[in-house]
Amino acid sequence: KFYRCSQCSYKTDRKNNLKRHLLTMHEPGYPCAVCDRKFSRKALMKRHSVVHESRREYNCLLCNYSTSHKSNLDRHVK
Repeated sequence: KFYRCSQCSYKTDRKNNLKRHLLTMHEPGYPCAVCDRKFSRKALMKRHSVVHESRREYNCLLCNYSTSHKSNLDRHVK
């Protein structure tokens, strides 16, 4: 079963993914200046915006993986 967005061509097999899509793409909020994502809070948009910068301050000690968010590095290490 697929869940389809009523406002664009997005579809997914998970209801929760559709819910997140609707919130980030079609609800009013704080848009990212670089990509199409929108955020319900300004702090979330600011946290996201570093993804588009070349700064990757968190580096894996075991390989050459690097990221702009510590939580991504923590997930990578697991």
